[in-house]
Amino acid sequence: MNWQKQYQFFEELTIDQVGLFATPRELEKALMTYNRALDLLKSGKQNQAIPMLKTVADDYPMFSYASHLYGTVMAAQKDFKQANDYFKKVALLDIDQDQADLLQQQMKLVAHEINLLEHQESLLKKRNAAYSSVKKEISIADILEKAPRKKYVSGANKEEIALINRQLGNEDPADLSGEMALEDRKANLKFAAIVVAIAGIVFLIFYFGIRPVILNYRTESNQSLKHLQWLEREMESRAEQGQMEIQKLLTDYLNNYSTSEPADSTKVTDISDTTIRESSDKTSQESVEPTAEESTQEATEESAVETGE
Repeated sequence: MNWQKQYQFFEELTIDQVGLFATPRELEKALMTYNRALDLLKSGKQNQAIPMLKTVADDYPMFSYASHLYGTVMAAQKDFKQANDYFKKVALLDIDQDQADLLQQQMKLVAHEINLLEHQESLLKKRNAAYSSVKKEISIADILEKAPRKKYVSGANKEEIALINRQLGNEDPADLSGEMALEDRKANLKFAAIVVAIAGIVFLIFYFGIRPVILNYRTESNQSLKHLQWLEREMESRAEQGQMEIQKLLTDYLNNYSTSEPADSTKVTDISDTTIRESSDKTSQESVEPTAEESTQEATEESAVETGE
């Protein structure tokens, strides 16, 4: 029977033609899916229509037309048992007379097809059972039969054995050793590549990360040393000019934090001592000069007194 011709008995539906089997919104969506699947079936696109119909039939079991049409499609696919299951669901629903007549006719045809399938399956089982028994008897007879006597049975040589092993996927020990050596070389190359990569990463970290820091530190240290040397020279210059506070400060600095050679410290000490002696001599001279002036003034006063007498 050509089940595909029975698609013509199904028509597109509207909300007025079906009962209330879902909410209004879901009802409208289910009808749209059903009508779309029916158009696909009539256009010969069963593969696209089957999942759509199955979804509607399973989600809305009270939608009789969807289950009825899906059962018809399953019968067209030679799946008569599943078609019969959906036809039985439709038979339990409240359907009109035309749909009931079509359903009754289809259920009879499906039942007939199922009976034929069951009969074929039973015959096939009997044939398989008979074949199994005959095969068992033949195998027993083969075992009990004497083997023919032969003077010489030729064996396979090494090349044939190697060819058979290669066809079966078995490894030859010689080939296996070669592959192991190749794997060792690959492992060594991988290790060397990893070492080179690590060395490159370390070099890049040192060159672009650590080296600039070291150079910057050296530059700052050189600048600081230049500043200190300039400060020492400036203090030495002012100490030579006779500034006592600078001399004392320079002496203390050289004794504790001098960056110059020891000879420089001795030189500055000699300079400071010489300057101190010169300043002390100058002070003594200044203290002696007023005394001479006072003695001269006293002598003048004495001579004036004698003349007056």
